[in-house]
Amino acid sequence: MKWKAVFLMGVLLVSPVVMADILYTVYIDSNTGYLFRADDNMNTIWQSTNQRSIHRFTVSPLNGNIYAGFDNLDRMVKQFDRNTGELIGITVPTISGLASNHCQNLKFGYDWNGDGVPDLWVITRDSLLVFNGAGTVGAGVTTELARWTVPNTSGNDGTGGGAMLFGPDITNDGIPELYVGKGSNDSNGRINVYDLASSAVGNENLVKVATYNASSTRDIEEIIMGPDVSGDGRLDLLVVSARNYQLRAYDYAVGTDLGVIEEGITGRYYPLGVAAMPNGSLLVGSRMKSELDPLWVSGAETGGGNMLRYDPASQTTVVYAPTLLAYWPATTDYRYTYVQYLQPTEVYDPTPEDGQKVTLDLAEVSWTNPEPNIPGGIVTCDVWFSENYPEYLPFPDPNVSDLDPNIVPWYSQYVRENPNFESYATKVVSNQAVSAMELADVTTLPLTFGKRYFWRVDTRDTSNPEAGTTKGKVWTFLADNSAPQVDAGATIYAYLIDGTVTVTMAPSVSDDGRPDPPGKYTVLWEVTVEDPDVVINSPTIETTTVTITRTGSFVLKLTVNDGQLSNSDLVTINVYADACQAAHAVPGYSRPAGDINDDCEVDLIDLAQLAADWLESTALVSPLP
Repeated sequence: MKWKAVFLMGVLLVSPVVMADILYTVYIDSNTGYLFRADDNMNTIWQSTNQRSIHRFTVSPLNGNIYAGFDNLDRMVKQFDRNTGELIGITVPTISGLASNHCQNLKFGYDWNGDGVPDLWVITRDSLLVFNGAGTVGAGVTTELARWTVPNTSGNDGTGGGAMLFGPDITNDGIPELYVGKGSNDSNGRINVYDLASSAVGNENLVKVATYNASSTRDIEEIIMGPDVSGDGRLDLLVVSARNYQLRAYDYAVGTDLGVIEEGITGRYYPLGVAAMPNGSLLVGSRMKSELDPLWVSGAETGGGNMLRYDPASQTTVVYAPTLLAYWPATTDYRYTYVQYLQPTEVYDPTPEDGQKVTLDLAEVSWTNPEPNIPGGIVTCDVWFSENYPEYLPFPDPNVSDLDPNIVPWYSQYVRENPNFESYATKVVSNQAVSAMELADVTTLPLTFGKRYFWRVDTRDTSNPEAGTTKGKVWTFLADNSAPQVDAGATIYAYLIDGTVTVTMAPSVSDDGRPDPPGKYTVLWEVTVEDPDVVINSPTIETTTVTITRTGSFVLKLTVNDGQLSNSDLVTINVYADACQAAHAVPGYSRPAGDINDDCEVDLIDLAQLAADWLESTALVSPLP
């Protein structure tokens, strides 16, 4: 089952279409806090031990575990087991040298050290830090890779902030930018956009490519890719203004203030986060202001957390009262929750991986279907395929990792909604219970070098017909270099002459000449089991010779490398004491009728044997008794 990660603050209590679990933290005060996992009916599955100062958290794309940031004296990051809630260990010890004592937000994102693994980014009010993502796996401590601390010199233009998002690539370098929301109890809100791919260690080397004036948005607590407010066909930034008690939208590309999206929380709730749900509604997590509200259930006292669901289409707001107040001391004024809602989604784990370069001889694509809503249900697929899609919008996202396909960022729900795909694509599979497709059925093979191919898998669940068709993400792959083709040759049968034999290798090798440079391939012959009686005279020559000084079977490996990809094949050399033994070993050997003594020669010895037996008869001369 694949899960989609949706980050919000507040208590979530809705009626989901499918079964789902909820992860959330309850921050009570600087000495008390918990991490919970509940089912979609808010029945607790597990509760962690007391984790004082627990704050926001994120789910790792590497192992699926929960990484929580802590504030106050415990400004660190801890790892928790997703299935049990057990504390695995401290991933980032207490961070020193910070002007602020809060780990405001944390996310796995841009691969800073270039090891192919998303790194862990932490933001405070004044600093931005990145830690080695590969080091977060396991119970050990990871290492800090870099930090930037730029003080505010005009309003809120320094490093740090209250919210962060790895979002659209406005520099067109193929790498998501880092959007940081800033602000405090004044009119100096900012959204700073950083080009991490062009940045380097050192405060002066953090490249800020844009600053969006968000003066109407005080105390930005969360920033997400929200709905298309401006109607230009692109997603917009959606921010939570805690002290303005509103949701506000901004154009991600130029920063234009698109205005207030929802003000129903004004004067009643202190919003802390927002999430866009697949049905288009917005979930807002909050804690109350000082006054009580009649919509709250009995016992929901001042300061208690709450969740609002806002439907932009009908412009209605529904307030959901949490059932978790029993966990909170009635005397506490400063309490709220951070929640992650986990829900099953569309097909996942494509092969080849999304965006991957593939060889020209790729024959099949495959994927993993979600589990049916009810056991016994059948998930069927529509598959769309195209060799041309000029409107493709990849929105590259570092949180999508090939190491764990079960964790994806929430806004992948929008990534999959690439516009007009069905206008370019052909439905090549219709309503079939399949999880793979032969490319020969939909395109010409081999693939065309340098061409990009696009495909999408939509699903239906017979046990959940009211859900209709779930559209998948548009996946793509690029036909690129093919590995060299190599055949080390047929098995060789040889024999010793005066204690030695030299054989010439005759492999068959072909390549497409890519990449260029180098535009050519190299070869390497090796003996699979090192043997002093076997000498490869020129290991890097394709038709090399091999000298062997004893009988036996010897396996050689030929590896061909084009500078990017390699391929190999094995060949066996069988060496015998003499030519006749070697001939007998060749499959299909047939002894000539005249070779009476089976010495591989028809000669006078065979004739003498024939003469000795001449006119001899083995027929019976009378019946046997």
